[in-house]
Amino acid sequence: MSHPTSRLIGFALATMFAASAQAAIFTVGSGTGCTHATIQAAVNAAAASPGADTVRITRSLSYESQAVVVNTDQDLNIVGGFATCTQSATDSTYTSVSGTNAKNIVFDLLAYSGATIKLRFLDVKYAMQYGIRFRGAGALEVIESTVERNKYSGIYADATNTPGARLTLSTGTLILQNGQLMGPNNTYSSGGGVSLWGPITFTMNAPQTMLGLNTATHGGGLYVGDGATAYIGSPGYGNLGALHGNTAGTLGGGAYVLGTLKLFSTDASKPVKVTENTSNFSAGGIYVRGSAARVCAWDFAIDGNHADFTGGAVGIDDGKALLNRDDDPTCTPYPGAVRCTAGEACSTLSRNSATHDNTYPSTGAIVSTGGGYFGARRLRMRNNTGHYAFFSTNGNVHLNHALIADNTIGDQLAVVEGSNTTNNGLTLLNSTIANNAISGSAQTLFSVEYYAALVWDVIDQPHQRALGTVPSILSADYLLVTNQLSALGPRTVVADPWFVDPTHGDYHLQGLSPAVDFAVSGADDTIDLDGKPRIVDLPGLHNTYGPRDLGAYELQSLPPSCAVADTVFCDAFESP
Repeated sequence: MSHPTSRLIGFALATMFAASAQAAIFTVGSGTGCTHATIQAAVNAAAASPGADTVRITRSLSYESQAVVVNTDQDLNIVGGFATCTQSATDSTYTSVSGTNAKNIVFDLLAYSGATIKLRFLDVKYAMQYGIRFRGAGALEVIESTVERNKYSGIYADATNTPGARLTLSTGTLILQNGQLMGPNNTYSSGGGVSLWGPITFTMNAPQTMLGLNTATHGGGLYVGDGATAYIGSPGYGNLGALHGNTAGTLGGGAYVLGTLKLFSTDASKPVKVTENTSNFSAGGIYVRGSAARVCAWDFAIDGNHADFTGGAVGIDDGKALLNRDDDPTCTPYPGAVRCTAGEACSTLSRNSATHDNTYPSTGAIVSTGGGYFGARRLRMRNNTGHYAFFSTNGNVHLNHALIADNTIGDQLAVVEGSNTTNNGLTLLNSTIANNAISGSAQTLFSVEYYAALVWDVIDQPHQRALGTVPSILSADYLLVTNQLSALGPRTVVADPWFVDPTHGDYHLQGLSPAVDFAVSGADDTIDLDGKPRIVDLPGLHNTYGPRDLGAYELQSLPPSCAVADTVFCDAFESP
């Protein structure tokens, strides 16, 4: 009779050997140790082998005119980075796998539910259509690889009939220079970098990862189709944004969104960036289309994007763009998101433009909406160029704790026109507007047909009044302006706001500013544009109506010279 301990050891060894037998490794190349001469043959062998398998692709062969088909219900790793078949560990030098401008798809992958395919240390390029096509209800992860110069899309992921599919771009993955503008016999192409269709979840959070320099008719960098959800928190590649330098022939240079796109920071020192993207028509940065479409962004930089017609930064058609907003049920923050600590570098719309041939199109706006909603909290909108900052038709623009400064505008800051509904209006709360160069003949900053709310704001534009024709419904209270309009109400002060250093772009309030300790407290928000407490009742200063400061910033303390008992000698030129 055998000892129980011997039986236990024997069972453990048998289990270990069985598991080892199921995890097979197949090597592709020529020479000693190679099991297969083609990638397809190795993939077929892996499909016939039970359990998770690995296909190693060496550089001992060249892989051109490749059209590799994978159809699997088990985990499969396809790994490059091996010089020979006897090399025990990858040397991280990518293995090139090419369609050689002859094959439609380099890797055509189908993963059933529960199966995960991983591609690593590969350079996938030169397909006539897609570098990678991914289908099924399983998962695809691309790691430390480049997908480049494929004619339609770098990665085309279609989960139209397979809910639960997942696509992940992990550390060091670059999707570069894919896509093209379609010819006259083709209506459009969508998603030059990554194209998502159906109920698929796309995640791109890892560092050194980017969709860059791709081209498509719609969504130069990324197309998020109806039912798809995209999470992007990557700090980007080096100093370049996660969505960088992409081009759309028509709509959405950086991204075209029919589903849901969430942007957030995963590195507290770097915002997630949508940068230097271009549209030959509208929405240089991001285009949002359809009543179910949502773009949710936290701690972002939408900077340096361009549209020839309108929507230099963001264009919305019936959908919603919600920036630093958690009050929409579809905009729950991503669990791995962190708050940005980079100060002025975070939550910016800057250096975007809506111009054509160095002129302003008649409706060229930095943010444009048609029946849509643009809502932002703690937004810095600076150094943009367009005919308008905001142009909305039958839409809604809602800003809270925004700084709108140093922009070059051809006509007015905001035009909101359309039918008589509270869904068609302009709301500006706790915001600072200053030093915008307005070159047109307009004498007013805002043209609003139906509904406007201006509360707790500083509006320092000496040559423009806030409003011309009074809208049908106006809520205006607790304001500091430098150009009076009687309709703004009795609790409006006409004065110099006394910014700290407007010449150098510092629009914080000085200690003797009439906007300090001016208004009653409100429950709308608890922190200012810097993320500091909103209500600070400074000792020794008279409250005009209450302890709340006007504008985007709350003065947190007085300089040392502003003694509680002797505020008359406060040096108003010191920084707070």
